Amino acid sequence: MLANLDRIVEGGGVLEIKTAGLRSQGQWEDGVPLAYQIQVLHQLAVTGKAWADVAVLIGGQEFRIYQIERDEERIAQFVAMEKTFWDHVEKETAPEVDGSESSNRALALLYPRTAAVMVDYTERKEMNLLFKTLLEARQRTKAAENNEALLEQRVKEAIGFAEGAIFSQGKAMWKLSKPSRSLDTKKLTQEHPELTAPYWGEKPGSRCFTVMEGD
Repeated sequence: MLANLDRIVEGGGVLEIKTAGLRSQGQWEDGVPLAYQIQVLHQLAVTGKAWADVAVLIGGQEFRIYQIERDEERIAQFVAMEKTFWDHVEKETAPEVDGSESSNRALALLYPRTAAVMVDYTERKEMNLLFKTLLEARQRTKAAENNEALLEQRVKEAIGFAEGAIFSQGKAMWKLSKPSRSLDTKKLTQEHPELTAPYWGEKPGSRCFTVMEGD
């Protein structure tokens, strides 16, 4: 394995230097963001060092240093994942979809367009089972969403005009948000099309996945 280091620190550690804009300041409030934790744990795996200091300058104004200790369990997990990833690279095989948003983005990139054909899987037992399982999962999700909506409405009803309610397991808030202003772009375009015309741009289409039960 390889790793690019910013600095090796005397005493058995490494140093990773970061900068962050004010917009990403919140990502650092609870410590080092996960992506950077993985990065420095990989560095510790490669170097054998015991700890890493992550130094970050936020918004060009606030300087922080976080220390990440070597964690053999997490390192072993990441190394195994890296090996799996590299096996796919060497064999030129795509990993299986896993239900993550990353898989959604990968599928959208792999299959951005459509051809005017329908694939017939009516005689494929395994594909029909897959589709049946999807329908059942959607039915369970819909039922759970309906039940959640009902329970939420009952809690709102119990809160009434108050801004929230306290329960033994926590609290629920139903607060009034501050008024906001928005630009009516539709009206502006209708009444002053010459003003909006230079700012119109074309957005590429995307594929929409829908499921229909029955023939």
